[in-house]
Amino acid sequence: MAKREPRILVLIVGGNIGLYAEPNRNKAMELRPATPEEIKSHLMGEENDRLILREKDLEGEKVRIGVEALDTAKGASRELKDSSGIDPEQWQLIADRIHKERGRYDGFVVLHGLDTMAYTASAVSFMLRYLSVPIIFTGSQLPLNFARTDALQNILCAITLAAQRIGGEDPVAVIPEVCIFAHDTLFRANRTRMSNPSSYQSFASSNYPPLAQVGEYLDIQSHLIHSPSRQLMRQRREVHIPVHILDVYPGIDARVLDHLFKGIPSDTQKEIGEDEHPRAGLLLRTYGMGTAPISSGFLEGIEALTRRGVVVMAISQAHMGHLSLPRDPVSLRLLEYGVIFGADMTAEAAYAKMKVFLSSKDPITKVKEALLADQCGEQSRSLLAMRFDEQEPTGNTEEERFTRILEAKVSGDWHLPRRERIRQVQLRLLGVKPKGDLPKKGPPVTLELDVEVIDQFDGLDKVECMLLRDTLRWNRERGAAKERDHAPLTENRAIDITHQRSYVTGGETLLRISAGAELDWNRIEIVFYMDVHGAG
Repeated sequence: MAKREPRILVLIVGGNIGLYAEPNRNKAMELRPATPEEIKSHLMGEENDRLILREKDLEGEKVRIGVEALDTAKGASRELKDSSGIDPEQWQLIADRIHKERGRYDGFVVLHGLDTMAYTASAVSFMLRYLSVPIIFTGSQLPLNFARTDALQNILCAITLAAQRIGGEDPVAVIPEVCIFAHDTLFRANRTRMSNPSSYQSFASSNYPPLAQVGEYLDIQSHLIHSPSRQLMRQRREVHIPVHILDVYPGIDARVLDHLFKGIPSDTQKEIGEDEHPRAGLLLRTYGMGTAPISSGFLEGIEALTRRGVVVMAISQAHMGHLSLPRDPVSLRLLEYGVIFGADMTAEAAYAKMKVFLSSKDPITKVKEALLADQCGEQSRSLLAMRFDEQEPTGNTEEERFTRILEAKVSGDWHLPRRERIRQVQLRLLGVKPKGDLPKKGPPVTLELDVEVIDQFDGLDKVECMLLRDTLRWNRERGAAKERDHAPLTENRAIDITHQRSYVTGGETLLRISAGAELDWNRIEIVFYMDVHGAG
């Protein structure tokens, strides 16, 4: 039986790629939205609704093309649409249309303006789950019928890539991902950002290699691409929760935080559960490796936001590299205040991810877990945090309680990753503080914090490893100084335990903390930083 012709739907959303130039009454050139028929004519000439591919591996194969205009004008008549006018409401329209047509087409090409394409394409990657078909966004610097336009080549290449299938009578897509195509390169959408607004190659992916290059032949990097899902495509529709993006900079005024979230009740009001707070998110673009200004009360402002229920996620302002597990005092302070870290995500992907997952009906703890984990290739590493939970079954001692919680998490919803996927493991102790009242007079209080992590060799003899002995100093002026120069009363420590032979041992105490400092066991966590599939 002959293989069925692939069917590709081209959706016109906006941008230069969806515009057509023609003379007005004064013979001056004006731009207007191109009709589906005009785009078909440029693509296929007199072939009606079929495009003949000329690729070496698909010589002479025909692709059935549908071209439709998606009205994103919110009920108004169709008009010129710059991509700067595309917002989360239009993300929903695009995802809705693709989800509705999922059974009729083998792939989708979305014609979109360049300026916000990375935001829209990233959002669609999170909104549509279990992909088995390609969704390729493309745009152009020049309108469709300009002499040096890049529009036609981008559309043709996007269609060609979307039509790639393997298999016999029931073929599957070669590139079942949400992608961006520009000039001659196919990128994973949620790894991509605009790099040059005036170039034909206007996009780049600093932390993930291109999925394909188009030249005389197609060069598809199959090992970087997710496999088609066997499940039916599902849709996350809601993206209504407010999320703001804030770059830190020297001298930033902490009052900007209150201004951004003035609609969120302050933490001075009646205490309520974390899932009863109005939901909101802040994407904090930090310095290099996850630090932020320590003056002007900015860190305390972040703490106040998280107490009000705002989910704060940090990513780096740098375009390359990633935020590793925090270990310096400032990034650990952000952790203590409830900030989560977004690995190597782009700002566009992180913003879209927060919009989609914060808008879900999941409990906020599950939302944070989803934000820390890779969902569809947007980050190279996932973070799994295992922590003390007083709601879990308890043992006789605090140490036993902590060990049992970890065992329950591992055997239940949590699954420890394979050793070869673990990049780093960290033991965190947040909010360490002195026991009892500080003396009103005399020298600073010096306390010893000793932490022992129990290692186990092949389930036999155990070896107790002293991993941290630290001296912490407090004095009676520290609390007053907190108001004056923002010196925190608590301390935080992070211990690398990557090379321990075991992280959770059945029936054994995982760690012991000697006398000297006071700790809340629910502020202790073990964090696994894991490589994900296709990390490049």
